[in-house]
Amino acid sequence: MTSVERVGLIALTVGAPCVAVLLDAAVARYAWRRRATAGSLSLAALAAASGWWALAYVAQLLATAPAAEMAFARAEWMGILAVPVAWLCFALAYTGRDRHLTTRGVAVVAALPALLVVGVWTNDAHHLMWTASVYAPVYGGFDAVAHVWGVGAWVAFGYNVVLLAAGSALLLVATVSLPGPYRRQTVTTTAGVALPGFAGVFIAALGYRPAVNAVVPAALVGVGLACALSIRWFGLLDTRPLPSAAARACVFEHTEDAVLVLDERDRIVDANAAAGDLFDATRADLRDTPADDLLPENARSDGSFTTTVDGSTHFFDVTETAVDDAHGRPMGTALVLRDVTERRHRIQRLEVLNRVLRHNFRNQVNVVTGYAELLAADVPPDRPDLARYAAAIERSASDLADTAEKARTIEQVVADDDDRTADVRLLVVGACADVQRTHPNATVTVSLDGLSARNVAVPWQVEAAVENLIENAAEHNPDPEPSVRVTVDRENGEVVVRVRDDGPGIPETERRALEAGHETALVHGDGLGLWIASWGARAAGGDVTFHDRGDGTEAVVRVPVSE
Repeated sequence: MTSVERVGLIALTVGAPCVAVLLDAAVARYAWRRRATAGSLSLAALAAASGWWALAYVAQLLATAPAAEMAFARAEWMGILAVPVAWLCFALAYTGRDRHLTTRGVAVVAALPALLVVGVWTNDAHHLMWTASVYAPVYGGFDAVAHVWGVGAWVAFGYNVVLLAAGSALLLVATVSLPGPYRRQTVTTTAGVALPGFAGVFIAALGYRPAVNAVVPAALVGVGLACALSIRWFGLLDTRPLPSAAARACVFEHTEDAVLVLDERDRIVDANAAAGDLFDATRADLRDTPADDLLPENARSDGSFTTTVDGSTHFFDVTETAVDDAHGRPMGTALVLRDVTERRHRIQRLEVLNRVLRHNFRNQVNVVTGYAELLAADVPPDRPDLARYAAAIERSASDLADTAEKARTIEQVVADDDDRTADVRLLVVGACADVQRTHPNATVTVSLDGLSARNVAVPWQVEAAVENLIENAAEHNPDPEPSVRVTVDRENGEVVVRVRDDGPGIPETERRALEAGHETALVHGDGLGLWIASWGARAAGGDVTFHDRGDGTEAVVRVPVSE
């Protein structure tokens, strides 16, 4: 053997484990500093155990006294038995199964390795771990203690394989649902930790010999190198991935909706906490109960039902979803029972308010308007101030009547069950004609050149949206003869209606209110017109945007073409 070869073998045999010690120490220190992150303590323990194994291995090779070599060989077992335990704990924490990492749970997993460590240090009294020891040569001219395994060593080997395989399986299964960066973390770390396991298999199968013992240094480097790469390149410990199964379980358990999972016989196989509260039963009590025994008659076919909860009437909507296996074969059904009592009450209040606005309020406004007209007719010639007062009353009453009419329009626009459609030409031309009739001084022009010859159907709410945009442009323009131009085009499966005026633009407060979707005491609009335009476009499946063009404002309504 040449001197170069000897140096290379020494570097492999002694240098590699020394590198492993340094890498493991760095990983353990970093993980300890990030110990607030889930899995960090387990990773620190894993790196520390791997580093201890590598350090004891090097110390054994460099020791000259037989007693020292044997002591360091025994110390190796502490790392060998601790690595799989720490690995399983890390896998449980990383995959969101921390609930198993209680003091009792860890103690149960570590009990056998701890007992085996005691057996290692007391082996001379019982010879259960090994029956004999020899000094086996390794590359570089070094010797390592080799044991003739006893029952205890084989138990340790089998237990280590089980723990390493279990931790690796947890991580590899999780990679299926994890995004790319987390998948790279998982695969890299698992590959590194698997190396010591493979080394143990080789040694167990082939016995101690130079070629076999050469895999030990490489295996020891694997753990520290894999963890270091995962930390440096893939952000290990920066954030813990959220497996989709854990996310789904969290949603299932904590949603306010009651959820029942039924099998093919419509018997309950699982239920969440909200379902238990609704039916005043535990999850165990609900299991194997026919769903029809709990739900009122026709609840599933009607999609809703009414029941009494804590002495008051509650309304529920029922959503039924089929549960299929990976091949699309039906396995059961998921029922979601949503309490819509507050929504029902809110709708009732709005209906009452709408009725008041449409009838009572409008009737009283008509009375005010009538008296204002009578007052204006009887004003003496020498009292022009009374004429002005009567005109102001009549204008205000007319504005209130318009507000009541817009409230009726809002009720129609936001109705959930109105799916009428019409040709966009008729809707837009009709909207322009209505505004031209109520604002004779305005000039409203419309261009339909962007449409094809055949009909283009859109939801009817488009007319309300466009009419209110045109009306807003005509009313809020200080010019006595305002101009409004409307163009209609079809772009990428959508109808695009542009309403352009030459006015001062929409006030910033109104635009902010529309963008936020609600009004506050400090940010509010002056009327309902722009809200009707926004809600109408949304009810039609589209949206409305506003653009300040310097010489006026352009409102753009985009809605999908109806089939």
